Amino acid sequence: MQKYPRPAAPLAPILLLMTALAGCAHDDDARVTGSGGKHLHYSSTQKVVDLTAEQRAALAALQDRYYPGLAADSAVAGAAAALRQMKFDPVLEQPLPALVEGEADGTLVSHGREILRGVAKAKGLPLPAKPDHQSTHALVAVRAGMAAGTLVHVEFETTVWDSAGNSRSTTPTTPKLYQAFFENFEAQGAGAASISQN
Repeated sequence: MQKYPRPAAPLAPILLLMTALAGCAHDDDARVTGSGGKHLHYSSTQKVVDLTAEQRAALAALQDRYYPGLAADSAVAGAAAALRQMKFDPVLEQPLPALVEGEADGTLVSHGREILRGVAKAKGLPLPAKPDHQSTHALVAVRAGMAAGTLVHVEFETTVWDSAGNSRSTTPTTPKLYQAFFENFEAQGAGAASISQN
């Protein structure tokens, strides 16, 4: 009796399974706030990376500056102008409480690569998820009435999305970002001199 070779298993389902399992890499330092599946992803997953106690202590030294003689409304206006100078858009000002919020968005891949990935997805080709765009949210709190001066506190959070819709949020700890904000803030004339709170 003649034996015929067994038909090869379809390649696409195997690649899809490998891609799904590859996206489940262990991530000890991230807290899952929205799960899209543990072993096989049926939806997107949202993760937040919390700072360690040492990182929080180091960050506190970058986030606060005290400006003697600066009025709260001037600080709010200066913070909004500083964020706009850093390409945050939109920027929202709230006089009471004295808060300023801004958002800056950007892509992490070229437009040509985005088109290639779109064509591949349209053809049903399995592709591993790759980071493709990010958004940075800024929050500035102004506290007046401190010994005839104003305390300015700034926070940033960056969220990166990949091509599968998964997101990972982190708190930037690089000094350059915070230094850039306060340099732009002071360049607006909002505060000629500051005193670090840490």
